[in-house]
Amino acid sequence: TPVNISSPTANVYEYLWYKNGTPINYTLAPNNVLFTPTNIAGTDVYSLVVTYVGGQCLSVPSAPLTLTSTTPNAIISPAGAVTTCVSSPITLSASTGANYSYVWRRGNIIVQVGASAYIPTLTGNHYVMVTDGNTGCSKRSDWVNVTLNALPIANAGLDKSVCAGQSVQIGITGTTGNTYTWTPSTGLSNAHIANPIASPSITTTYTVTVNNTVTGCSNNDAMVLTHLQVPPTPSLTTSATSVCQGSTITITPTSSNIASIYWYRNGIFLFNKPTNFIYSTATPSATNDIYV
Repeated sequence: TPVNISSPTANVYEYLWYKNGTPINYTLAPNNVLFTPTNIAGTDVYSLVVTYVGGQCLSVPSAPLTLTSTTPNAIISPAGAVTTCVSSPITLSASTGANYSYVWRRGNIIVQVGASAYIPTLTGNHYVMVTDGNTGCSKRSDWVNVTLNALPIANAGLDKSVCAGQSVQIGITGTTGNTYTWTPSTGLSNAHIANPIASPSITTTYTVTVNNTVTGCSNNDAMVLTHLQVPPTPSLTTSATSVCQGSTITITPTSSNIASIYWYRNGIFLFNKPTNFIYSTATPSATNDIYV
């Protein structure tokens, strides 16, 4: 609230004001005896010297008048412009006082009421209005421009399986401006591209870390590549290898640690059966190759 300081009225006087002992460079014309101090910060001491018009015969300085500002501090830290990734939020902290209250805004939108600290969730200009509960005085801070950069897309792909001695591609097509690092690099054709060829010797969890070279933000994702051992070659035993037409033969597979067996006749798939399945068939009219 402005404070008016008055001095004796006289038509032939000029009034020179001092703040903390330093001239304010403010000369009042005759008949204008009011002075309104501005930008009071903390405690300031004012005094007055009276002269005749033209600066002759300076008076003795008046008794000092002390004015103390009751406006709260409203300073945000960090200040200015702040850039970060959405995965690394920043905290804006305002000046604190014994009975201060706070209203935070992003633009004209109120985003938080009460606390002296605020974590921005969106990009934009932020400021805080600080009110001293003891005096009722308020002050608005300077703007702080907060930029929250998005994370790059990290996609290691779906979990997959690969047979021993074979390979499979993992990851997805890369994006310009991103770098890629796979860990572990064992079994990969190139650990620094978005979609390498993988041929591990054991089941492996591969993690890709993607970094955006412009924003510096990074993200990661993982996939499991299951290594499958090639099953042992099964064998067949038959009740006969040559029989009369119309007779029945029995073919029995022998194998271990195998869940099921695929049956073929003359290169044509017949069916998929458990390992304990016994195949019986009437003797065909011609020679046939049965294999699994």
